[in-house]
Amino acid sequence: MRRVLIFSMIAAACAVPCSAQTVGKLRLLVDPGGDYQFVLDHKYKMQQREVELSTGAHHFSFWAPQRQILDTTFNVMEGRTQDVVVRLPYSAEYRQYQNDIDHYRSRMWTHRLIPAIASVGGITWSVLSYININDAQDKLDQDVTNYNEGYVPSELAKLKTVTIPADYDAFRSARTRFYVSSGITAVVLLGTAWLWMKSGKRAVPTFEDKEKVLFDGLVWMPDAKGGAWYTGLTIPLR
Repeated sequence: MRRVLIFSMIAAACAVPCSAQTVGKLRLLVDPGGDYQFVLDHKYKMQQREVELSTGAHHFSFWAPQRQILDTTFNVMEGRTQDVVVRLPYSAEYRQYQNDIDHYRSRMWTHRLIPAIASVGGITWSVLSYININDAQDKLDQDVTNYNEGYVPSELAKLKTVTIPADYDAFRSARTRFYVSSGITAVVLLGTAWLWMKSGKRAVPTFEDKEKVLFDGLVWMPDAKGGAWYTGLTIPLR
């Protein structure tokens, strides 16, 4: 009887810690899956895909760069490995940053790329106009030479009344196009230079991840005096 009583006491003593130490596993499937972190039970900052925990409810605070902190609770079941899916939404600051950077790029397109393309087009137009005016000048000079050196009356009459006036009109038109293209190109180049200087003073939008500061402040660091909340501060350096 005594032996049975002692055995029962030992069995009961073993049963308490054994039941208190029952554990289960959580396999974390997080979006995004590359660089997330989490704080477990408001105390332990971790970064892993699988955790073994005592059975019962455990609090998680998930965070990833550019994402919003997600607070949730998972119930760990004894002896089981559970897959849990977590999707972290983009933070409000990051969405605003995306809007700002899209607006900045749009302004850069308007103030830099489009004027640059217009400048190249204007320069090309001016060069072609200059080539045309030289060709027209050469043709007109050749007409004058043919007239001065010719001896056939009918050909001379045609040169004087038809060919030379027509080629002279072509020369005047080419010269006008060259003047117009040169003037427009000059205005475009000046406008491009002004827009480039103006856009160069525009600050590039930066992203300050305020959610990271909040996430760093979730961790409790125990010490000899009891403990304190750990707070992080992100300072963007350029």
